Amino acid sequence: HASNFCESTQFQDSHLDIYHPGEKMSLSQSAVSALKGLDVDKGVQLKEASNQKLWTEYEEASDGMSTPLIAQIAGHDPDLMSEAAQIILRRTGEIIDGEYHGPVSGIDINCGCPQGIARKGKYGAFLMEESLDVVCDIVTRLRQDLPSEVLVSVKMRIPQHVGTS
Repeated sequence: HASNFCESTQFQDSHLDIYHPGEKMSLSQSAVSALKGLDVDKGVQLKEASNQKLWTEYEEASDGMSTPLIAQIAGHDPDLMSEAAQIILRRTGEIIDGEYHGPVSGIDINCGCPQGIARKGKYGAFLMEESLDVVCDIVTRLRQDLPSEVLVSVKMRIPQHVGTS
């Protein structure tokens, strides 16, 4: 959640992991469960490690460029969402004369999570249901505050009531 991310460097340290092409990372059990059985993008390979954890290896694309890195943030306060996005950019690269130089290609706003914790935190799919105006305010604020080369996107789910009338 953006508020936790903005308030605590310790939270940032434990929730912001950047891996470069060729590096390995350990996945949580929930990530392993989410990825098993999926046709994973060819830029990511899942491998069983000797310690029985699942690792991912990011490979460079055929043109020698690494695949885009999108950071996803969640929250309902445009100010905190902007601050969280800017912290991510500062921690992963640098901004020189208003231009970002780092591995993050974009910031994605989580408006798709259907979990109960998202309702409690006022983000995810529940934010879309409760206030599209807030979602628009967040998108507008991020677009205004972030360097132009950093994309802004919204992950969302199609509401269940669409097409039922």
